[in-house]
Amino acid sequence: MYLRLFITTLLFIALSAPACKKGGSNTTGQFTGKVVVMACGTIVVDIAGATGTGGGATWVSGSTTYNNAIRVDNYCYVVQKGIQQGDTISFNTSKDNISPGKSCATPLCTFLGPGPSNATFITDVQKVSP
Repeated sequence: MYLRLFITTLLFIALSAPACKKGGSNTTGQFTGKVVVMACGTIVVDIAGATGTGGGATWVSGSTTYNNAIRVDNYCYVVQKGIQQGDTISFNTSKDNISPGKSCATPLCTFLGPGPSNATFITDVQKVSP
């Protein structure tokens, strides 16, 4: 009797539980933007679209105002892709650093350069145009 109740309960739980997706994505969508700052240890991308798209915010650097800027937290990943200041890139934003580990910045780059306070990791970076 108890065995039958136990099996029935397990079967009910298994059939009524939502399906799980193993290895779900932490990315938030495909964006395009221009690399406006690429200083020692700091990359700033001005994302195409309305302010707030891709987590961007208004940021002022000198006399220039960027309407949708983000600071890229995984500098080394982007550098390895051959991206340079002035390039237009496509990318996804991510909650996780896809390339954790030692910094690629030299000892001379022990400070963070200029950039907006909102920072994110980016993935799937591709150069759209120089």
